[in-house]
Amino acid sequence: MIVAVRAGRIDLCAFLDAPIGGWPGATLLSSTTVDRLSPLTGEGSLSAPILDPDGAREQLQAWRGRIDRLAVDTKAMSDQLQQLRVTAADRDRIVEVTVDSSGSLIDLKLNPRIARVSSDALARTIMETVQEAKRQVAARSQEVIESTLGTDSPAARGIAARVRERLTPPDPTTGG
Repeated sequence: MIVAVRAGRIDLCAFLDAPIGGWPGATLLSSTTVDRLSPLTGEGSLSAPILDPDGAREQLQAWRGRIDRLAVDTKAMSDQLQQLRVTAADRDRIVEVTVDSSGSLIDLKLNPRIARVSSDALARTIMETVQEAKRQVAARSQEVIESTLGTDSPAARGIAARVRERLTPPDPTTGG
């Protein structure tokens, strides 16, 4: 947790310095800025004016407790995401792929019937099957995030957005 006091304000930020689902980097769990006379409200913010040092200490300890719980939940989520694997097959069961939580291809199985399929059709089938597996892993990742962090948490929304961004293929109809 980072606590900075400047110009009559207290800035609080809590980070989980661990990868989420195998992705490196720190994740902001909660952040709040408190004015000594009128603190902001919302998740993770302090709820009453800071008028005395003991009151401020109690509020900081309560906020820290919420952040500690969020860190435990985020670690549980990360552990579940790191174990997540999705296997998908095309409708003819010629191609079967497995991707991990980051969308990386970790297994590819080809049915001997590929000899009857053109190389272009096989390549297209592989790519489409990988994209389908990524869509499925994105949906399953969303379920993990919601079950561990809930749906109201800004941290959960931020992590879910990162997961969707990394795993959702661009829409070919919009070019993005």
